[in-house]
Amino acid sequence: MGGYGEYITLSDEECKKIKKRFEIEAVPFFAYTGNIESRKNIVMILKAFEIACDRLDKNVSLILAGKLSWRTQPIIESIEQNKYKD
Repeated sequence: MGGYGEYITLSDEECKKIKKRFEIEAVPFFAYTGNIESRKNIVMILKAFEIACDRLDKNVSLILAGKLSWRTQPIIESIEQNKYKD
């Protein structure tokens, strides 16, 4: 984890705690971290996630973590319309 060029390595125990907190312990997942804004092409990430879920034979999660920024309405609409949003 990190930001602004500073990165830290988490221990296995710390990773387990985070996975438990967000209920992703036993589920493979894709993750995006960064500002939630239109220029980051998050709508395309959501479309790619839908395609991956359609093709994979597993339960997979998508985690979007970041601060809401400008022009987020298309992203929010895309999340609401995503057939795997739950």
